[in-house]
Amino acid sequence: MSSHASATVLRQCYVAACAGDAVGVMNVLRDVCGADHAAAMIQWRLDGRWRWVASRGAGAADVLLHAVRGNGIDAWPMVDAEVHGAVWLDYRRQRIAQAALAQCRADPRALLPHFAQALPLCWQRGAAQGISPAQPVGFRLTDTFHLTRRETDVADLLARGADPACIARTLGISLDTVRTHLKHVYRKTNTHSQCDVVRLMLALSARR
Repeated sequence: MSSHASATVLRQCYVAACAGDAVGVMNVLRDVCGADHAAAMIQWRLDGRWRWVASRGAGAADVLLHAVRGNGIDAWPMVDAEVHGAVWLDYRRQRIAQAALAQCRADPRALLPHFAQALPLCWQRGAAQGISPAQPVGFRLTDTFHLTRRETDVADLLARGADPACIARTLGISLDTVRTHLKHVYRKTNTHSQCDVVRLMLALSARR
């Protein structure tokens, strides 16, 4: 997957996770892997609970039954400091040859670490009281890297896919000021690109 495609996937994953939308996160995984459905059974370290998470339209009994039979469903482990479990990608309805399919879909092994960080963020957002689901978890970024409030705002908008001009309009500041804030964000977080920033914010958001 190209760096641009990877950044796009991470942005989509981050936006869904910040909204507490686990189904949206799994929809992103389904789409980027070219599958009909994506589903997972995940245990979250923080509370020990097992959770069934699936993209829109996926049924637990149907997916698991065909997975056991090895019928058009790929199984992948999901292991992270915060979660462990398994992910199933359902390809049963695909109408193109497997060889062609393998060329156009992303490798789940490269993606699952990011989704293992995004799902706990969904559950945190859902459990949090008094915090807007769309509000970024910027306080972790601020506390860890000593970003200013404005630098955190810029980092969050960058993670959501906004370019510098859009960030300037949204925050009501000049483009030069945005670029200065971005330089500070990259320097303080030791990152070099939008993709790096999103990956860092997902990783921090998965920790408590």
